[in-house]
Amino acid sequence: MTKFIPYFALIISIFGIASAPIFVVLSDVNPTVTLMLRMFLSSLIVLFLPIFGKFEITHSVSKFKLFFLIFLSSIIFCLDLLSNHWAFVLTSVTNATLLMNLTPFFTLLISFMSLKEKNNYQKNIAYFYSNNWRYFIIWFSRL
Repeated sequence: MTKFIPYFALIISIFGIASAPIFVVLSDVNPTVTLMLRMFLSSLIVLFLPIFGKFEITHSVSKFKLFFLIFLSSIIFCLDLLSNHWAFVLTSVTNATLLMNLTPFFTLLISFMSLKEKNNYQKNIAYFYSNNWRYFIIWFSRL
């Protein structure tokens, strides 16, 4: 039974991520308020996580650096969600969702610049062909 819990959580997560843009557009309030309500509800859920298990910090970084990284990532995540919520209202949900899925491109770029990861020619060609379909879909949806 316990081996199905991660898959069940994954299914719920996929449904939530896929349906979030529709709920943002259907919301009666503006995207900023929708984001604040989503963050409030998710914070309540996170507060109850320690009840279900013991969480320990296993990294060897200082507490100041750890809290700074958590603070920085939460600011970036909030700006990301805020821009996504407004994109759902100002453009079509389809275009905003396709552009939102450009995350691998920026992850690849940032990992190359900050972590000095090496990419070979085959990885770059595979990435180029697998991700350029979205540009054509967005371009042809405007016609």
